[in-house]
Amino acid sequence: MTEGFKSKEIILQAQKKFLGKVTNKNVIKLFIHERNANILDNLYRLAKIYTGNKKESEKLTKNIIKIIVKLSILYRNDQFDSNELELANNFKDKFRELTMITVINFRALVMTTS
Repeated sequence: MTEGFKSKEIILQAQKKFLGKVTNKNVIKLFIHERNANILDNLYRLAKIYTGNKKESEKLTKNIIKIIVKLSILYRNDQFDSNELELANNFKDKFRELTMITVINFRALVMTTS
C-alpha cells in the first residue's frame, strides 16, 4: 500500500535540492531562456557597478537564478493553484518590466561612462 508515499513529491523535492546545488550553465540553460540569461548578465554587471563588490553581485545573481529555476520546476509540475498562478504571472510581468527598465538605464549608464 502506498498511502502517505507519493513519488511525485519525492521527485519534486529531489529536483529542487539538485538545482539548489547546480551551478553548471548547461543545466541552468534548460530552465532559463538565453534572452533572460542575457538580462541576468546585465543585472550582474549593474549590481557590480552599484555595490562595487564582485562577490556580492555574483551571490545576488546566483540566488535570483536559483529562484527562477525552482519556480520553473514548480510550474512544470503543476504545483501552483489558480491564485498562486495569478500571483506568479503578476510577478513575472512586473519583473519583466523592471528588467527592461533596468537594461535601458544600464545601457544609458554605460554609454555615458564610456
